[in-house]
Amino acid sequence: MEADRVTWKISIIGAVGTGKSSLISRIVYDSDSAIGLRKQIARKKLMLDYDGSRVNADLLFIESEEGIDTEKIVSGSNVIITTADLTSRKSLSEAESILGDLDRSKSPAVKIVAGTKLDRKYEAVLWDEDFQKLEKKYGIKYFFVSSRDATSVKEMMQYIINELLQRFYAKRKKNA
Repeated sequence: MEADRVTWKISIIGAVGTGKSSLISRIVYDSDSAIGLRKQIARKKLMLDYDGSRVNADLLFIESEEGIDTEKIVSGSNVIITTADLTSRKSLSEAESILGDLDRSKSPAVKIVAGTKLDRKYEAVLWDEDFQKLEKKYGIKYFFVSSRDATSVKEMMQYIINELLQRFYAKRKKNA
């Protein structure tokens, strides 16, 4: 049986210093070193199984800072990950501003918030309650992750991939 081929664009957007490059590096290269990633597209190839079907997926990751070509970068995205640094209360309000913009744009993308720098939890100023408010207000899912030690990154990516596969096959079934 021949595998389906898909390409999904994943945009990671957030304020400066919220761990966007490190998160991409952890997902794509299994490293927390973000050297040289800025302004590039990083690609991860995966072979997936979904209900007996094989899917050859290319995940294209691109990052943006809030306000810098945001609309252009997230346009056509299948997934938009907004980052908030768990050690910075200001980053949560910046993430909420981004979510508000995305909500107004009516983007059909899967939207999640990644509370980054979980490895620095002893310095955290943001908690579940803060993210639960965003979850309720914007209908998004959130994950607390660490690019340094990979905590919860696989779980976040599994959620994203499952959402994308469900949407892909639901669309295919609808068009059949």
